[in-house]
Amino acid sequence: FCGYGPATQNMLYRQFGCDAVMCRPGTFNIHGHATLHSACRPCPDAPEGILGVTSCEGVEYVHGDLDGDGLLSPREILRMLYVDTLGRFWGQSYRPWEKLDVPECELLGITCVNGQIARIDLTGADLCSNGERRAGPVQFCKGLPEELGLLTALEVFQLTRRQFLRGTIPTQLSNLSLLRLLDISTCSSMTGTLPTELGKLTNLKRLIL
Repeated sequence: FCGYGPATQNMLYRQFGCDAVMCRPGTFNIHGHATLHSACRPCPDAPEGILGVTSCEGVEYVHGDLDGDGLLSPREILRMLYVDTLGRFWGQSYRPWEKLDVPECELLGITCVNGQIARIDLTGADLCSNGERRAGPVQFCKGLPEELGLLTALEVFQLTRRQFLRGTIPTQLSNLSLLRLLDISTCSSMTGTLPTELGKLTNLKRLIL
């Protein structure tokens, strides 16, 4: 019903239960059901007893909001990165990335300082692969989400040798004012140009392309 393959459906149902089919009464999502990115958010003015409501007056839909609180947490941003780069094929050690009840600072590849994400190192994850060291389905690999630019404590971002990673470098990375190292070398499937906005990163010491 949701238009996804079996593996994606399983992930949806594990996360959202019946909301993966249609939003329950009193909630809404612009798609009418929860997605891999966003839950059904409470809607005080939703019609009574109606399933699958797609809008709510005065309540904003927030892409990536998985708990329906209208905010985007660092943990939700990491989950978005996981989904957009086919995280289910990263490798067994990265499966906890799927589960929101695992704090971000306990995830493989994440280093925190004072409780905030300071380092993302995914050089061991098979981003955008199909689990067999081949490129995954193009339509499901979205590349790096622009919401990464909200992780303002990030100092190191390493993705070297992720040959199947697609997409472009988000201009929003220019908001990471503490970033010292950005390494996307040998990511041969990425496209586009280097955003000029990265020139605002005054703390950037190493940019490896």
